Amino acid sequence: MNKTLYTLLLLPLLLAACDSDDNATSEERQLLIVSSQVFFPSQGGTGLVEVKSQQQVTAVLSADWCHAQVNDHTVSIAVQANRVVEGRSAILTIHSGTDSVQLTVQQRGIVYRFDHQDRYVFGDTAVVRDMPITYDNETQVTTSADWLTAAIDGDTLRYTCAENASGDIRSAWVRVSTGEYADSFKVMQYDARTDILGKYRLAGTVANGSTVTFDGTLSYTGKTLYFRIPDHNWNIAMTLDENEPTLYLKNTEYAGRYKADDGTNYYVSLLTSALVDGNFQLNLSGTYGMKAPLDYDADTQTIIGRFTDDGSWSKTGYTPNALLFWLTTARTPNSSNGYGYLQALVDPYLQRIK
Repeated sequence: MNKTLYTLLLLPLLLAACDSDDNATSEERQLLIVSSQVFFPSQGGTGLVEVKSQQQVTAVLSADWCHAQVNDHTVSIAVQANRVVEGRSAILTIHSGTDSVQLTVQQRGIVYRFDHQDRYVFGDTAVVRDMPITYDNETQVTTSADWLTAAIDGDTLRYTCAENASGDIRSAWVRVSTGEYADSFKVMQYDARTDILGKYRLAGTVANGSTVTFDGTLSYTGKTLYFRIPDHNWNIAMTLDENEPTLYLKNTEYAGRYKADDGTNYYVSLLTSALVDGNFQLNLSGTYGMKAPLDYDADTQTIIGRFTDDGSWSKTGYTPNALLFWLTTARTPNSSNGYGYLQALVDPYLQRIK
């Protein structure tokens, strides 16, 4: 993500002189500006305004983030650090006798540029990465876990991941703050063939608000990844995007068979669906689906993947939020062979079982 903050306050320097005689020439004026330093970077600093006058000089500023002090015919301006993106300005008024002059004191907002992604995913080996960063204000970097460290050295942010021997996905945040602006990105470590495989629980809510669960295992057969539910002898194929990591479930994915109490055998497919006003919106096309981004959840101390729209529903006007175990009289579901759903899971998720 491109994080660039370059807000500059570029107002023209304002010089306004006042005299008891509106037709007075510069030679007749009691107060003249000899030199001025009134533009400041975001980190603040001091500047001087030198004046020429035969009388005592006083000065006032229109803002409390800058202060003026007069020493003979020199006005010293002290400006505090600006910790926000926006630039700011104040009016400095210098008096001498009946004459006065005004100048605009200007200060730039923070300058910050840090190009980064929202998330970086690595394997379980130790990792060191350097990233360019530009800033002109006090900038700090912290991390949310001991295994991830980060520091800024000049124009480089370096973060280091220790080797992941936890046997789980793990993730943590690198957080950057400059002034009052906060920025962050996530770092994740895992191995697709070891850290995410194992026992999981597929769960969701039903009409009465209770939670229904199906326990199973996530494992490969060859190159195909399955969520296997042994109590029903169902095997649900899923696709893993290792770069995320995210599980993808295709609509109408065949799971297995189901024998009803009356002895009728049905085919079971998983449908992705949207629950709207108490009704499930059905699409019997394999072009629709849902995804479950996997991540380590600190509250439950385990891996959780919550199923959401994979982008295929965008033109339907619905947001999928349910999985249906759909019964049909033929293996491929269509509008004429559907019997109904055996179970519906609203707000479904996969949670690893230790």
